[in-house]
Amino acid sequence: MLKHLGCNFEEGKMKFEDPVTKYPIMALLDPSHMVKLIRNAFQVYQVFVDENGKKIKWSYLEELNKLQEKEKFHLANKLRYRHIHYHNQKMKVKLATQLFSLSVCDAIDFCREELNLPIFRESLPTTVFLNTINNFFDILNSKSMSQHGYKKPINENNAKEILEYIDKVAGYISNLKCDNGPLLIESQRKVGFKGFIGCAVAVRHFYETLVQTGELVFFPFYKTSQDHLELLFGNIRSHGGSNNNPTARQFKAAYKKLLVHIELKDFGSGNCNALEQLSILTCSAVDRINLTTPSTEKACDDESDNEFQEEMLDHYYLTDFSMQVIGNFFHTSFFKF
Repeated sequence: MLKHLGCNFEEGKMKFEDPVTKYPIMALLDPSHMVKLIRNAFQVYQVFVDENGKKIKWSYLEELNKLQEKEKFHLANKLRYRHIHYHNQKMKVKLATQLFSLSVCDAIDFCREELNLPIFRESLPTTVFLNTINNFFDILNSKSMSQHGYKKPINENNAKEILEYIDKVAGYISNLKCDNGPLLIESQRKVGFKGFIGCAVAVRHFYETLVQTGELVFFPFYKTSQDHLELLFGNIRSHGGSNNNPTARQFKAAYKKLLVHIELKDFGSGNCNALEQLSILTCSAVDRINLTTPSTEKACDDESDNEFQEEMLDHYYLTDFSMQVIGNFFHTSFFKF
């Protein structure tokens, strides 16, 4: 699809022109999905080879997990069984990001340098790879100026350091190869690696067009993430009881709830007090009840009939008990007069 829009991964062309406004549009593959694809490729190929011919092995992660489970002691990292055997939870981003973490790198380095375990003797290229992916993902996940290091959004003060680093990362990823095979960016599982290189191009583009021109003081790259859509859809699904296929009416009701911050509450300070705990917005799978009478249907055309039904449904909040109380009230008031 990106090729049809005018982008070209091989040439590093990641933007195209809007046909109407003529503004440049930057194509960006979601970093969270890219890190999962890199994790999947690492597990499938088992061994990568860097530009120096050193081997990057998945087995070191497996051995670290086995060691920690055997000793019943974790070296200050979150690596667990499910990070290695992730196939039932492929879509969980944290299982990939926690795998490519600084704490896992430090644990492997500790096993190699301090404990002198023979099985980790040649693990340095692996920790370099893990650390590179971790740092680059931190740049692509930057949020606040209060953060430090690569987690801090790009601005005039750290732009030189970050731009030099992303160029280094792009070159490092471009030279990674399969064991006795082609470059990873030319393999069958190339999307994650090419996506990261494309993200490096996007970081430079956003800095030059937004920060360097003075339109923004800093650029939090997390704003371009797909996480916001994922969270929105997850919230909508949760309103329907983890329903992956909500009806149009259920989606509309769930969206209304989100617009009013899930639910409006009455604190007794308004012009009237709530007599019952009534839901303001509902999300029901029950078919809509036809509240019109035959005489009403004859008097109204189709369009006004639909509007009448929607209006009645939007205000039909009274329960049977409430109707009985109201009926008794009017009956008593009538006989008093």
